[in-house]
Amino acid sequence: MLVRESQVEDVLATYPWITQRILGKEGELSLLARQMPLESGKLDLLFAWENKLLLLELKVENSKEQFVQQIAKYRGDLV
Repeated sequence: MLVRESQVEDVLATYPWITQRILGKEGELSLLARQMPLESGKLDLLFAWENKLLLLELKVENSKEQFVQQIAKYRGDLV
């Protein structure tokens, strides 16, 4: 069975408590944006937690260095 990123994103955006448990965060997560356009691309999900922003970029494949660079660019765009 093939899982698409959009399916995972749907679940995490619709049920933030699942995202909270996956990330191991105490307290409420608030979804701020989904598919947020940034200068360097589109950020999948942006959550607020306590006084922090949590950037989530979803991939349905093994981690690669380019993914880390991608989220670092998104962080820079937000700063």
